[in-house]
Amino acid sequence: MWFWIGGFVSKGLSPASGVGGELLKIEGGYVRPVDGAVKVFLWVRNLGGEASLPRTVYVFKEGSSSPVCIANGLPWSVEPRGLEYLDLWMPVGWELAIGDTSLYCSEGVVPGATYVIKVVTARGLEYSSVFTAG
Repeated sequence: MWFWIGGFVSKGLSPASGVGGELLKIEGGYVRPVDGAVKVFLWVRNLGGEASLPRTVYVFKEGSSSPVCIANGLPWSVEPRGLEYLDLWMPVGWELAIGDTSLYCSEGVVPGATYVIKVVTARGLEYSSVFTAG
């Protein structure tokens, strides 16, 4: 089965054959600079049969293999057939730690530039979408 996620064609897993029935789809969102930080907002739908636990979000400049922002240890879940939003504020140049969650950007995002947002779940599955910074 093949499916389309935000501009990427990826080999997908059906909910019945996925890792633990996990299958996410990034349905929309944005990335933008805000007052010395980077704001990432995503709408994520769980098409699988079990709760999904997105734990890490990376922001990459298009074409780069090194992330400019990382949010790690996220305490977030998306229930089966649910649509949830993720709203992150990641400071530029310093790390924000809240409990087990850490947020950091080595640099800000540039309006008009293209970025790849990657979500990695607790089971190690990765989902990506492409956004132009606002």
